[in-house]
Amino acid sequence: GRVNYTLMNRYLITASGRFDGASVLAPGHKWDFFPSFAVAWKAQDEEFLRNVAWLNELKPRVGWGVTGNSSVNPYTTTGPLSRNPYVYGGAPAIGYLPQLVQNPDLGWEKTAQINVGLDVGLFSNRISGSIEWYRQTTTDLILPRSLPPVSGYVQKFENIGKTRNSGVEITLSTVNIRNANFSWSTDINWSQNKEEILELQNGAQDMLADRRFIGHPLAVFYNYANAGVWGASSKELEDMAKFNANGHRFYPGTIRVVDQDGDYRINANDMIILGSPRPLWSGGITNNITYKN
Repeated sequence: GRVNYTLMNRYLITASGRFDGASVLAPGHKWDFFPSFAVAWKAQDEEFLRNVAWLNELKPRVGWGVTGNSSVNPYTTTGPLSRNPYVYGGAPAIGYLPQLVQNPDLGWEKTAQINVGLDVGLFSNRISGSIEWYRQTTTDLILPRSLPPVSGYVQKFENIGKTRNSGVEITLSTVNIRNANFSWSTDINWSQNKEEILELQNGAQDMLADRRFIGHPLAVFYNYANAGVWGASSKELEDMAKFNANGHRFYPGTIRVVDQDGDYRINANDMIILGSPRPLWSGGITNNITYKN
């Protein structure tokens, strides 16, 4: 259901609520309610701005809402079996093994988002655009949890953790030239988003096996840092000998891995987060040109 209300053609209110159901989720957790609410103010229609000829639109707005995600494969919650071929007495055979642990509590993944924006139109809308700040917090993430192989299972889907995305989006459109035979307009967009994990299955504790780290995006590059290659100077040969005394086989020309803890051993303790595939920002420019259209 949705309700739209306009007061004096200047104050806009929208409220909605919906029940969504997903058969792929566990019994008793298939249905959930997702509300949303938004308000906007058409400031250009106020008495003190009506006579501003160059101002066509000035609309601040605020919105909040919750959406759901149920993206798991069918029968994931029922503990499905996997089909595995094997050999029995020299003859091929087919067997079935437990694939996923049954999870009778798997429910909706929820994302609550707040948006604060401003829409502007100037000079008969020859310049228009918007700027928007948002923050979305996702709870009860549907994620696979790795299990010890001795359990007989590979993984289990659970509602674990919390993430947050926050950022700014800016759009700008300009009509550079417009006459009977020729027109040229430009659209510009720019956005910046920060993604971070707030909680995992054990609260604010990293999951090293799954490469998930508190305060960082879901996807990261976790590896050794590269400090170039070993040289043949006396200082480097001296350091190399200390590493080789602990079982390494470094020699001039091999990659020099950064020893993060300074113990002259290269192991898992020396792995760090090198970065993320998430861009620092993204943007684009589009030009539209027509001639005698």
